[in-house]
Amino acid sequence: FGRSTAGKSGFLSKTKKQIARAKVEVRLVDVTTGHAFFSTSGIGEAVSETGEISGFGSRAAYDASLNDRAIAAAISDLMSRLVSTLRGRQWRTDILQREGTRIFISGGKRQGLKKGDVLILMRRGRRVKSNQSGFFIELPSEQVAEITLVAQFGDSEINEGSIGEITSGSLPEEPLDQFFVSNAAEVQE
Repeated sequence: FGRSTAGKSGFLSKTKKQIARAKVEVRLVDVTTGHAFFSTSGIGEAVSETGEISGFGSRAAYDASLNDRAIAAAISDLMSRLVSTLRGRQWRTDILQREGTRIFISGGKRQGLKKGDVLILMRRGRRVKSNQSGFFIELPSEQVAEITLVAQFGDSEINEGSIGEITSGSLPEEPLDQFFVSNAAEVQE
C-alpha cells in the first residue's frame, strides 16, 4: 500500500493531487493435496484532485476515503482474475450411493449444478509412488460413464446432493471410492 501527494503552485492558482495505490496478493491451495494451484495479485488506484484559482475553489484536506477506494479496486481486480481461473478449473465430487442406474453425488444448486447437466463418471487412476521424488502420483483416470442429473436434494451447502441417471456406459461393481464425478473428462496428451 502506498500514498503520494503532488501539487503545483502558480501565480494565481494551486492544485493538489492525492494518489493511493494498493496491491493484494492471493494464493489458492487445494486442501486435498496441499498444492498451490493458483496465485495472482490485484492492483488498484484512487485519485483525488483539488484546485483553486485566485483563492477560489476547493482546498485539499487529507482524503481518508482514498485508502478504502484503492483497496476496493485492488480486490475487485483480484476477484475478476480469480473467477475467470476457477471457471476453467475442473472440479470433482464423490459418489454417495448407487441404486441400479441412479447415482447419488454430493453437490447441488449452490455449487452450480442443475437438472439436465451432463457429468462424467471417472475411475480413479492408480496411485503410485515415484522412486525419484518420493511423492505419490495418480495415474490418468478413465471415463466409464456419463450421467445426466435428474433431481436434487438438501437445503444447505453442507447437505446438498444431486441424483444422476447413467445415460451411457456403466458403473462397475467396485467400491465407490474408486470413482468420482467430474464436469469434464481428464484429457491426457
